[in-house]
Amino acid sequence: MEKLKILPLSDIETLTHQKCIVPSSYLKESDSSKFFRCRDSAGNIFICKVFPMNSTGYCFLDRSVSIKCSSSLPDELVEISPLEECFDSHQKIDLEITLNENIFQRKKGFLKSNFLRHSLEQFHLTDGVTFQSEDLEEMGISEVLVSSSTKQVFQIDENTELIIKNVSLKKHQSFVSKNLGGVEKSYLDLQKTPKNMKLQNKCQTALIVGPTGSGKTSICHNFFLSQKANVFCFQAAELFRQYPGETEEVLRTIFQNAKLFVKEFNPKDPTVIFLENIDVICPAEETANSPRITAQFVSLLDDLYSSREKLLVIATTNNAEAVDQSLKRNGRFNNEIVIRALDEEGRRDVLRISCTLSLGEVPEEILESIVKKTNGYVGADLVLLVENVLKETLKSNMEIGLIFEEALKNFKPSSIHSSEVSVYKTTETFSSIGGMCDLKQTLQTSVLRGLDHSETFRKFNLNIPKGILLYGPPGCAKTTIAKCLATEANMTFIAASGAEVYSPYVGCAEKFISKIFDAARKNSPCLIFLDEIDTLIGKRSTGSTSDVQTRILSTLLTEMDGIGLKMRSANLLASENKILVVAATNRPDMIDDALMRPGRFDRLIHVPPPDFESRRGILEIYNKKMPFAEDVDLDVLANLTNNFSGSDICNLCNEVALFAFMRNLEVTSITGTDFESVLAETKSSLTSKQIQWYYDFENKCL
Repeated sequence: MEKLKILPLSDIETLTHQKCIVPSSYLKESDSSKFFRCRDSAGNIFICKVFPMNSTGYCFLDRSVSIKCSSSLPDELVEISPLEECFDSHQKIDLEITLNENIFQRKKGFLKSNFLRHSLEQFHLTDGVTFQSEDLEEMGISEVLVSSSTKQVFQIDENTELIIKNVSLKKHQSFVSKNLGGVEKSYLDLQKTPKNMKLQNKCQTALIVGPTGSGKTSICHNFFLSQKANVFCFQAAELFRQYPGETEEVLRTIFQNAKLFVKEFNPKDPTVIFLENIDVICPAEETANSPRITAQFVSLLDDLYSSREKLLVIATTNNAEAVDQSLKRNGRFNNEIVIRALDEEGRRDVLRISCTLSLGEVPEEILESIVKKTNGYVGADLVLLVENVLKETLKSNMEIGLIFEEALKNFKPSSIHSSEVSVYKTTETFSSIGGMCDLKQTLQTSVLRGLDHSETFRKFNLNIPKGILLYGPPGCAKTTIAKCLATEANMTFIAASGAEVYSPYVGCAEKFISKIFDAARKNSPCLIFLDEIDTLIGKRSTGSTSDVQTRILSTLLTEMDGIGLKMRSANLLASENKILVVAATNRPDMIDDALMRPGRFDRLIHVPPPDFESRRGILEIYNKKMPFAEDVDLDVLANLTNNFSGSDICNLCNEVALFAFMRNLEVTSITGTDFESVLAETKSSLTSKQIQWYYDFENKCL
C-alpha cells in the first residue's frame, strides 16, 4: 500500500477510541469494522478497528493500544494486516503497570479498585500490547503491558482475572545508555548494590565521587536502565524552596513516596532515590539553612536503615570533602564509589569510541599520540576534543593528526580550569640545556626509563623514585631541569613556591599542600616542583623552624607517604598515580632529615656549575639564537668562563649583545672583541669555595 499521512483520531472523534480510518480504496468491503495491525514507517504497530472513508493520501489513527511504540512517532502509515478475533470470554490476563508521579496523589489500594478494569473493558487487546489512555495518565498510570495465552484480539469482562505481575515507575527521558569507556570498574561497583540489598535485606547507599565530566551521571543512567530500576530522580536545585521548612518538606515527600511505592506495589526491580550534587543539599560548610536540611536528610537516611526498607539511595558529588561529614559514617553513605582519573587505557577506550562515532577510523599511531598527551582529561573533555576536531575537519583539508595537534594546543582539560592550583604542560626539553650529559643520563636511567618501561621495573621489583632533590649553587638550571624532566616524561607540571603556600591564616598553608597533591592525582602522571624548598620547610633539629614550617613539613611527609591519600580516599582519582616530587634548593643542609630518607626524596642529585663541555654547549645554543661573528671562538670563551653558572653565561651573552648595539646600532654580528670587553668587567656569581662546599656535601651523602 502507498504511505498515508497519519492524523490524530481526536481531530474528528473525541468519544471513540481504537479506530483507524483509511481511504476506501485500501480496504475490502468484507474487512470493514475488523481489527488490524497498523504499522507506521518507524515500525510501530497499533491494534485498531479499521473503517473506510472517502479521501486519499491521509488517514486517522488512534495509538492507544500498541505492540511497539517509540517516543518520536512518524507521520506515515505503511501497512495494515487483519487480525483474528476471539469471541470467547478470556479468563485470565497478566498486567505490568507503569506509573507516573500522579499515582502518589491517590489513595492506598488504588490499583485494586475497579477503575483499571473499567478502563480496559473499553478496548480490544491481544498478547503483548501496551495500553495507554489520557484518563489513566491523569490517574497515575502511564501504560499497561498486557500478556495473555492467545494471539487473537479479545475483550475482558467482569469475570476476567487481572493479575498484576509487576509495577514500575515511568522512566525519565533523560536516561540514555552510553558507552562507558574508562569507568567500567566504578560501574561494576555500583552494580553490586542491588545484590547487597537482597543479601542483607536492608537499605543500601552509594556516594559516587568524581570530577565534573568524569561520567558520574552516565554510569548511574546505565545502571538504572540495566536494572530496570524505579528511580525517584532529583537535581539539588529542584529541592530548594523559598521559605524555611519547605525544602525539608520536599525531602520528606520524596522519601515517603519511595517507601510507599515499595510497600504498596512490591516491585520486582530495584527502587532508587537518586540525588545529584549532594554537596549542594548537605554542604560541609554551613550556610543559612544547610544545618536544618542536612539534619532532615540524615534523619530520613537513618529511618530507612532502621526500618530495613528495600531501597537504594544513590548520590553524586564532584568533591567528597564538600559533603557534610555526618553523611559519611557507617549506616549512611558508607559506600563510596570513586570514578578515577582516566589512565592511558581508559583514555584510549574513550577516544576510540568517540572517534569511531564521529570521525570514523583514526590511525592507531595518531590515537596513541593523543592518548600520551591527554593526561588529566576526563571523559567529557575527550568527547569535546573529538567534537572540535570534527568541526575543524569540515573546514580544513589538513591531515587528521595535525588537526588533533592544533586542537590540543587550544584545549585545556576541565581539571585544570577547576583547580586552585596552577597545572600546565611544559615545552622545554633536555636539548634546551647545554651539556650536563651525566646529569641527563642519570635522570634518563632512574626516572624516564622507569616510566616508559614500568612492567620491566616491576619485574625486577624496582620502584620509580617518589622524589628527587636537586641541589647546587644558584643559577645552575635546577628549575629548568625540572621542567625538562616533566616534558620528557610527558607529565603535567605543578610548581609551588613559598610565596604561594604561605598564608596568614592557620591551616591554610597545609591545606594548599594537600590541594597540590590532589590536583596532581587528578592530572597524573604529574610532576610537582617545589622551588626553594628550604624556605618552605626547615630542619627541626636546628630549632630555627617556625610552627608553620613544621606543619607544612608534616603535611608534605604525610602526602608523600600516601597516608593523606588513604585518609581522603574519595579524592583518589587515579588507579595508578604516577606522581614525582622534584624539589630544588641552594641549602641542602637545611632540609629536614625526615625528607632525605628513601621513600621520600629517593635521589639527591647535585647540579654543579657547568663544566667546560657544558659551558661550550650553552654558548652553542646562543650561537644559534644570536649572530656570532666568525672570530668568536667558543672553546676560548668556555675556558674564560670557568666557575660561571649557567645563568651567568646567559647573562654574559645578553650583555655582549647590548654592548654590540651600544657600539654600533648598525651592527650585524657579535665579535670576539665584544666578548673580551664584557668579560673584562664581568665576574662569576660563584666562588671556588662556594662550589667546593656542594662537592663536600655530595661526598658526605655518598
